[in-house]
Amino acid sequence: MTDGGEGAKNTAALIPELLADGIRVLVYGGTAVPPVGYLEWMSKLDSVFKEEFIVAPILPWATPKNNMTNGVVKAAGGKITGAGNFTYVSVFEAGYAFPIFSVVPYRSRDDTGT
Repeated sequence: MTDGGEGAKNTAALIPELLADGIRVLVYGGTAVPPVGYLEWMSKLDSVFKEEFIVAPILPWATPKNNMTNGVVKAAGGKITGAGNFTYVSVFEAGYAFPIFSVVPYRSRDDTGT
């Protein structure tokens, strides 16, 4: 695969420009396969939200339906209760493929009205 140019690429260098253009960025991981270093590189990224992200608290992340805490979230560039523009989420007991096998249905922007 690497011969065909399909190897791993550092796409983090693209994020500052995306954020500056108003595109929201979500970085996520699960605790079953610990996302080592995610918060560190996000805090060091030279973006419009760098300072805000550094001081943002890590908060419990709960589903709206049952208010059960499913992980933690850290966000910058939005309301403290919103998703933010530059956001990190860690889902408890989830592995790398949790978005594929999620039991929580995805709600689009149109479904939530936000």
